[in-house]
Amino acid sequence: MFIAAFSWLIIGYQQKTQATASSGGIYPEGLIGQPRYINPLFSSYNDPDRDLTSLIFSGLLKYDCQGELVPDLAEKYTVSQDGKTYDVIIKNDIKWSDGEELNADDIIYTIQTAQDPSFNSPLQPNWQGVNVEKIDQYNIRFTLKTPYAPFLHHLTTGILPRHIWQSIDATNFPLAQHHLSPISSGPYRFKKLQKDADGNIRYLELTLFKDYFGPKPNIETLAFRFYPNQDDAIAGLNKGEVDGLSYITAQNKNKIQDIADVDLTSIQLPRYFAIFFNQSQNKALATKEVRQALNLTTDKKAIVDDLLNGQGQIINSPLDFNFPLKVAPIVNTDVNPSQAQEILDKAGWKQPPDEQSPVKNDQGITIRQKTIGRDAAPTLLEIDLVTTDWPELSDVGQLVKKQWEQIGAKINLQIVELAAIQQDFIKSRNYQALLFGEILSADPDPFAFWHSSQKKDPGLNLALYDNPKTDKLLEEARQESNSDIRTQKYQEFQKILTDDLPAIFLYNPVYLYPVSHKLKGVNITRIYLPNQRFCQIEDWYLKTKRIPK
Repeated sequence: MFIAAFSWLIIGYQQKTQATASSGGIYPEGLIGQPRYINPLFSSYNDPDRDLTSLIFSGLLKYDCQGELVPDLAEKYTVSQDGKTYDVIIKNDIKWSDGEELNADDIIYTIQTAQDPSFNSPLQPNWQGVNVEKIDQYNIRFTLKTPYAPFLHHLTTGILPRHIWQSIDATNFPLAQHHLSPISSGPYRFKKLQKDADGNIRYLELTLFKDYFGPKPNIETLAFRFYPNQDDAIAGLNKGEVDGLSYITAQNKNKIQDIADVDLTSIQLPRYFAIFFNQSQNKALATKEVRQALNLTTDKKAIVDDLLNGQGQIINSPLDFNFPLKVAPIVNTDVNPSQAQEILDKAGWKQPPDEQSPVKNDQGITIRQKTIGRDAAPTLLEIDLVTTDWPELSDVGQLVKKQWEQIGAKINLQIVELAAIQQDFIKSRNYQALLFGEILSADPDPFAFWHSSQKKDPGLNLALYDNPKTDKLLEEARQESNSDIRTQKYQEFQKILTDDLPAIFLYNPVYLYPVSHKLKGVNITRIYLPNQRFCQIEDWYLKTKRIPK
């Protein structure tokens, strides 16, 4: 009788109440790589930095989980009729995690630091030609020299605390300890980190910022473990060290064991991978016929089908996908090694007969050569191809090497660590061909990636592309508010770029985000960067409570 009565009480309680999210708990996630600059002005080069920065700092605006711009620090904003003046009102009583007030002085300091070339921020191109002035403590005015259609997207830049950074000059800025122990204005604040015996960061913990001005998250603590590669990260997931991973490749998804008990969320991001040619470093690549032949020999379908398990799409232009202006895609060029060889033959890249002791590549095929200009010795069709040790890209590099060597090229594939490729190759543009990726924004203005002014670091023109016609089109398009005219200019830009072939565009992979079934409330619709998976962090929860219906 007692058991029956108790059971009826439980049933009655459940019928009159419902489960809802409750506060508390700890969510551990694995990240690939190391945090270096948890600083919004320098985080764009490194995924762990970008992830942590998005949770710790706030911008004037932010993206919701539908990819739309919404206010963050800003209360509201207005845009002048000529598109040159943006007035922003900041919310009152916003606090930094050390108790100081966040106001207009922090906004101005952050933007002016980004603009200052001595600080060498990769965000510098975003703020060129922008004047920022303080109207009062809670009012900011941005004035542009010329209209710039995507400007509002730049207001998502995280704001730095002026009282922490203002005394640190540009020379000492990269060495400041605040990069790894930041002061917060976002939903979470820095708590602690742990290093191993070699000084590598292995663990970092964020805790709820109690004075956060926005909706408070339910999860009390976010704990991040850092792994050198994806295999180690998957092993950590399988062993229960973490309940999720920032990303997993399609090749590796089958390595997750059932005991990990995770869901895989598939997300399409506006990013692409390509092979960028530095024509100044290689005489063969400076010849358009060589680039055409390599393009005709690159089997992109094999990359997507065989290496990505179909989890991606072929692209032939930087504007081929998810572009809000609906620029017409470039039709895929069929793989045609025979035509490629004909192009090389006509251009004078010949394979000498065996009796002349020709050099062979790793496929046992005679390497083509050509006498260029007044050179005494012929130039070999030999190319150094650099990529990272990320498994997906190293596999793509191996496949491309094999494909290109079939037409008589010699490919020296160099696979290096991600940190090394940034420091030793990309910053100095010290490569002949670079297999790498580029991530676009919500309004993917291609200026930073293809305008000639962005050829040197911190610009992102990895192909060192320089064409006055496309420069003019990019300059005009970013000033144009009429979407039809802007689309037409990008269409012309795309046609010229793909004809010049400064790069071979390969694929856009699906972003796979594995998280434990224990984590509830994850409902991502559309994001533009991997770190935006935290766009609805306030809706995530691990614990529940029952409330009256």
